[in-house]
Amino acid sequence: MASNSAGFTLLYQSKQTDKLFAMTDDLVNMIKTNVKKYHIIPDIDSIAKTHTLFINNAYKPYAKIACEYIKVLPNGVYGNLLMNSNPSLEFTIPSYGHFISDMVFHIRVSPIGDSTEATASPYYRYCAYPGIRLLKEVKLTLGPEDVDVYDAMDVLSYQKFHVEDMASWDAQMGQQEIREGLYASTQGYTGSYMYRDGAQSIKRYHPEYHWWVPANFWFCQDMSRALPASIYPNTQRKVRITLENINNMIQQVNSTTLLPETLSLTSHNITIELYINNVFITKELFSVYNYLNKMMAIRVHKRSKIIANESINKYLLSSFIKYPTEYMTVGFQDPANQLDPDFWWLMGRNIVKPVPKKIITPAMIYNPTVGLYQLVTYECKPFSTLDKVISTLYMSAGSNIDIYPKNMIESFYMRYLPTRFRQQNCIKAPNDECIYFIPFSVYQQKDTELSGIFDFSLINDAYLHYESSYISRSNVVDLYICASCINLIVNDDNNTDVYHLRYI
Repeated sequence: MASNSAGFTLLYQSKQTDKLFAMTDDLVNMIKTNVKKYHIIPDIDSIAKTHTLFINNAYKPYAKIACEYIKVLPNGVYGNLLMNSNPSLEFTIPSYGHFISDMVFHIRVSPIGDSTEATASPYYRYCAYPGIRLLKEVKLTLGPEDVDVYDAMDVLSYQKFHVEDMASWDAQMGQQEIREGLYASTQGYTGSYMYRDGAQSIKRYHPEYHWWVPANFWFCQDMSRALPASIYPNTQRKVRITLENINNMIQQVNSTTLLPETLSLTSHNITIELYINNVFITKELFSVYNYLNKMMAIRVHKRSKIIANESINKYLLSSFIKYPTEYMTVGFQDPANQLDPDFWWLMGRNIVKPVPKKIITPAMIYNPTVGLYQLVTYECKPFSTLDKVISTLYMSAGSNIDIYPKNMIESFYMRYLPTRFRQQNCIKAPNDECIYFIPFSVYQQKDTELSGIFDFSLINDAYLHYESSYISRSNVVDLYICASCINLIVNDDNNTDVYHLRYI
């Protein structure tokens, strides 16, 4: 192209190429015909039906919308986190605004330990991701129906395949962050040292912590899926949570040996508040919405925990997933992981390495007895992934239909399938190498419409197969299956305030 006072002059053009890729003549003729014959200038949307437009900055107004977070306290009194029990709290969702588009739990954890940090007092530390583990089960109830129920494993599945901004996520969930320290050098450079000093570090005193744990319901992740606030009368809308017991949340460490010891605490003060984001629109627009939107598809959780004790086995999926399903995640976990505050959230198993293969790191610590710093060594523990349990994984239906290829190596579901459509999906490959993603839809992005399902209600002989050289009667593992299923909320034609649930 070359410019002149009149604009641009085309220096070279292959008519065959232009006709094939750009169809410029057709576009020009269409515009001229509309102007000359119909006295109409085509709008951007009309041109976009036949041609890709790289510049589309057409203005249109937006419908007014307002949002406000309100704080909801649990019914009754605040409870303590008790040992060997699972206390529960219930929140009533108020009737406020036209829609509900978000819920987040604000968890305030009281200080723990000796603030004077006396040398005889024990050390304490929280488990990994305490904000996730604390909410053992969360239930949304509308009228007589439990619309959605999820547990900590569902949230971990979401974290491993969906969450991109892990730094913010870790801070919300109470997971200690990586910090950087600098030190000077006379050799012309500044050194850098990475460390963590949060809730998972052993300390004689932990201050008050604040965690912000988002609810994992479908309407909390995308405003376009907001829940109508009038879906049920005020008193029939509840959020119920069951809390984890204190033994699984806090670990006590001996001040001399630095080994875990029996927890001396019998309770721990926490407060939990629910913040709800209410959305307001004009009443005229809301009446149109109520009239037109008689049915909405929602994504809900279904899960199962199975004890696996055979090296080669298959499990009937349709015995517990009896609904249309977009995707599911599958994880195999050594039961011992649940007893370890660092491993409870990881699939797989921790193989104890022999001494020559242990990962050892040096550290400088202060010895108050001699008043000097000393160089010591510590063994590093795995953090992001553990050792694999299975070798192959696949799915079948009937006697000879393979939904996924027979004897497929397990990494296909962990490394490739999560990132198959990188641009369109929000799914990522996890760091945890022992959890697997099995999709049944084309896209699994939170703000897309349905793009495929596998209906377990119609196919009653769908099986999940695995092979393992480790699993046996003496090496039992837990198989966790978390599924994203589709349900419908249907508005009663005779009464716009009455809704009911119906699976497809």
